[in-house]
Amino acid sequence: MMSSLLIHPGEMIKDEIVARGITQKELALGTDANIWIGLQAEYNMQKMKQDRSFMKRLEKIRKIAAIF
Repeated sequence: MMSSLLIHPGEMIKDEIVARGITQKELALGTDANIWIGLQAEYNMQKMKQDRSFMKRLEKIRKIAAIF
């Protein structure tokens, strides 16, 4: 079950910087970029799943693709 509250990865970064009392540069040297890329991709997918008009368009595309 997914939470209806989505938190953008940028907000997570901001919170970590404040909590640790460090600079953006210090945080960037201490974390793997793939972590943030994955979090951004997951955020984007969850955001689109909440967008009913996007999901309706996606369903139409899937129906057309199924024909071919």
